Amino acid sequence: MAQWGDDLAAKLLGSSVPAGFQECLAVWEVPIAPCPLITLADLKTALGIVDTTQDAELNRLINVYSQAIENYTERQMCETDREVVYIPRSTCHMRKMQVPQWPIITVTSLMIDGIEITDAEYAVNDLTGYIYPLRGDGWTINSYAHLEYSSGYAPIPADLQNVMISLCGSALNSGASTGDVGPLKSMRVEGAVTEQYYDARESTTSTASTSGAEDIGKFYSVLDYYRGERAFV
Repeated sequence: MAQWGDDLAAKLLGSSVPAGFQECLAVWEVPIAPCPLITLADLKTALGIVDTTQDAELNRLINVYSQAIENYTERQMCETDREVVYIPRSTCHMRKMQVPQWPIITVTSLMIDGIEITDAEYAVNDLTGYIYPLRGDGWTINSYAHLEYSSGYAPIPADLQNVMISLCGSALNSGASTGDVGPLKSMRVEGAVTEQYYDARESTTSTASTSGAEDIGKFYSVLDYYRGERAFV
């Protein structure tokens, strides 16, 4: 397990930690590569394709639309191990802590200011991604909290797979040229990282036609349930 402390926290987020994530915590999550939201075999079965002549294009479409959905929802859906560091803006008193990705499958390790927190000291709301200290006064974080956990769906929910089938099938049948998902908006955390991503709601026809962003607009009623901001209200 990586050892986190004040020195690394300063390198990640700078000496002046900005507001973010929760009221008094900033967050840095170890990057995880995007994952396909449907397998090639399942997509071909759903579309009634039995040969391999279109496999390359289908794989490309799976990657494009998986990334577009991830960009819109600001979430990664596949089950995987994750690692996150929380850094307080000042001394932070926490009565609950939320993970960036949910649902939570398991919590492997939680350390606060270098001290291991046992699983007998907290409760987990799997579906919303909250971790609650069982002690009445909560936790006080002075330097950092380091969490290792696993989250995601296995298998991917049926409604998301159905969106993938519709998107990929429509693009394949229309012969539309759907290119790689590129940046449309950017978000910068001072002292840390600049991330660029598509926001389908602010896309234009010229850029969305090559990113998949315009296409997923047909499925907001499904995708809004999974949006990252949903759990931060």
